[in-house]
Order: sequence, then structure tokens, then C-alpha cells
Amino acid sequence: MNGQSEVPEHGSGPLATITETVHTSRGLAGHAKRVVVFVVGSAVLIAGFAMLVLPGPGLLVIIAGLSILGIEFAWARRLRDKAQEKAKAAAAKAKAKIGR
Repeated sequence: MNGQSEVPEHGSGPLATITETVHTSRGLAGHAKRVVVFVVGSAVLIAGFAMLVLPGPGLLVIIAGLSILGIEFAWARRLRDKAQEKAKAAAAKAKAKIGR
């Protein structure tokens, strides 16, 4: 060290390599698809949340929105799986109540 801090050149280092790989492998069409999936999935998800307090099949629409988002986002697939588990548990509980 000669008193100067070493700053990597612009476009070098591990983060730049990852960024370049993502940008070159996706291309413009891939990014456009990701944006469209995000917009459509978010709109369906918001509609589902609104249907929780308004008339409509809120939980089913939420799961549909998460399924759409899951096309491009792993976090949405995980949330969808959890929501499906809760929906199945609620259906089983309702079925047990009706059966009494």
C-alpha cells in the first residue's frame, strides 16, 4: 500500500461479471418479458387483495397472481406454495365443519 486505496476499474470485479452475465444472457426480450410478468402479476395480486374485503374469490385470485409472478420470480413461487397450503387447510377445516 502506497497510501492510495485500490479501486477496481469500472466494469471489473465479481459484481460486474455477474451483471454482464445477466444482461447478456437475458437480452431485451427477456427483460421485457420480466416487466410484463411483473406488471400483470402485480395487478392480479392487487385485485386478489381487494377481493378479500370486496365480493369475489380473493384467495384464488391471489394464488393466480403469485403463479403469474412465479414465472419469473422465485420468491413468488415460494409464497404461492405457502398460500396453496393455507387454502387447502382452510378447505379441509370448512369441510370438517360442514360434515358435523
